[in-house]
Amino acid sequence: MFKIRLCAITIFFSVFLVSNIHADWEPYPYLSSTYDQKINGQLVARWFGVPQYGQPTNYTCGATTTSMQLVWETHKKGNALKYDPLGIHNYINTTGGSTSGLTTDELKAGQKKLVDYINNTTNLGIRVTMTERKDSSIKNAISTLATTMAVNFSPAILYGNVKYAPAGGHYLLATGMIFCPQGTCSSEVVGLFINDSAYNSPAYSASHPVRQFALSTRKYLSQNELESYWKPTGSSFPWMRGHMYLYNSSPRV
Repeated sequence: MFKIRLCAITIFFSVFLVSNIHADWEPYPYLSSTYDQKINGQLVARWFGVPQYGQPTNYTCGATTTSMQLVWETHKKGNALKYDPLGIHNYINTTGGSTSGLTTDELKAGQKKLVDYINNTTNLGIRVTMTERKDSSIKNAISTLATTMAVNFSPAILYGNVKYAPAGGHYLLATGMIFCPQGTCSSEVVGLFINDSAYNSPAYSASHPVRQFALSTRKYLSQNELESYWKPTGSSFPWMRGHMYLYNSSPRV
C-alpha cells in the first residue's frame, strides 16, 4: 500500500520494556467503563473511558495512540497495562530514523507484534486484530465503526491530521461513536469521540499551533467537524484517497 510517514509535525521496548514493564502492572483506577445510549432498544451511542496521554515528543503520536489503545484492551481483560510510548516507537519503528514518525504500515505490523508480545508474556489473552480500511466518506467510516464497536468494545485508530494541516501527519484515537439507526435521531449528530495525543503534550508549548488545535479528552466531533481532522489520504492519486483507519476486526472481546 501507499506509505504515509506520520507524526513528523516510537520501546526502548526491546530493552526498556523488558526491564521496566513490571512497574506498571497494576489496575488503573482512573479507567472508567463503557457508556451506552439506546433509543427504543437500539444502540445509538457508545464511548469508552480510555485515558488520554500526551505524546512525549513530536514524532510519537502513533506510539502514544497505541499506548492509549492497549491500556484499554488490557483493562477489558482485568489488568490494565500502560506501555511507554517511546518504548513502543522504538520497538515497531523499522523503516525510518530514530526520530521519524511511524508509517501506517509500521503501525499496522507493530500492532500485531505488540499484541503477540502481551499474550506471550501475560495470561490476558487479548483479542485484537487491527484491520486497515479506507472509506470514501466519514459517514460510511462511522457506520463501520458503529458495527465493530458494538461487537468488540474496542477503540479505533484514525489516520488523521492536525487541524488546518495537510492530510496525514497525525494519529487520533476514536474512543466512541454516535450513529443512529434510521429514524431514531437526526443524522447531524453522527460523529466520533476522540482522544488526541497532542492535547497537553510536553512536546509543544502552550502557544504552539499543534497544542492550540489539539482536541481535549474524549472530545466529540460531528461528521462535519471531523472533515478538518480526518482528511482523505492513502494514495498519490486524489480520486483514490479516502478516510483511513485501523479497527479491531476480531469478532470476540
